[in-house]
Amino acid sequence: MRRNEKLSGWPKWVLDSPNPAAVETREFLETCFANIREEKRARLLERLRSGDTDNVDASLRELVAHELFRRLHLEPEFEPKVGAGLTPDMMAKVADHECIVDVFLTRNPSRTIKKTLPGSLLDLPKDSQYTVDAGERAKKVRDTILEKHQKYSATGKPMILVVFLGDHWVEMGDVQRALYGASLADAWLRDDFPNGMANFRKEVVSMHREPPAGGAMLPDDRGQPGCPSLSAVIACDWFYTLNRSRPGKRLSCLVLHHWKPHVPIPAGHFGQFPEVAWSPERSGSYMYTIRNSLCTVAKFTGADEVEFAAYSGDNPW
Repeated sequence: MRRNEKLSGWPKWVLDSPNPAAVETREFLETCFANIREEKRARLLERLRSGDTDNVDASLRELVAHELFRRLHLEPEFEPKVGAGLTPDMMAKVADHECIVDVFLTRNPSRTIKKTLPGSLLDLPKDSQYTVDAGERAKKVRDTILEKHQKYSATGKPMILVVFLGDHWVEMGDVQRALYGASLADAWLRDDFPNGMANFRKEVVSMHREPPAGGAMLPDDRGQPGCPSLSAVIACDWFYTLNRSRPGKRLSCLVLHHWKPHVPIPAGHFGQFPEVAWSPERSGSYMYTIRNSLCTVAKFTGADEVEFAAYSGDNPW
């Protein structure tokens, strides 16, 4: 990667900085690289040496996801050949199912970024920027999910997508809305899901208005679940801890299960990360439960371990 003159921002900082957090991240990524099969390294190395900053950043997240699955004993295979010329980021064995795993990094859409104008009522410094999101973040994630589902569903294998949040503007709630049409904080997920949400969207469309963004897993016009080959999506935030005595990266993950996939994956196969799991009600609706604390994050330790603990701004781990 040092030969890549296109790099800037975080990847360049990790490569060059003597900061302890950068050094730890650099050493961890070297471990991740060493843990993929030798015959796969040359192609990845070429991507790291020739790609721009965004592509390199995304490739590094693929390494992190592979390392996570490896340490969770899910037997990942990096960049396998599947079907007619398809090469997903991984195959992994989850609950005795061979699953296609694809990883992507999502950032705040550029069209949401606004510049402060002279005389603006916003109390912001001159020439500063702010962001106004009207569902574009969820839509961007949803569109990528739909694209990947279409690409791999013909294989007949269950899918797991890993979504890394690429900046501080994109949040876990954006991924939830991309899948379910609403976040865990919204009443829609507690009231006659998914039919209540689907009917509301139809009503909005009937009034010739744009429905809320997201909802890749919501029923289609025939009442069939959306993206049924997608068993789960794992939303990940790989961030630097505020704990100065133990600097470095922490990994926050939220496992978002499909409410009615072709191949359900039971909760409990992703360490101590929180999981949103669904169960049918007598009424025909589905109710979710959250397994494990939403405050739980992970730290990669040693050569093969994952350590879990609670994290908050008041008590960073």
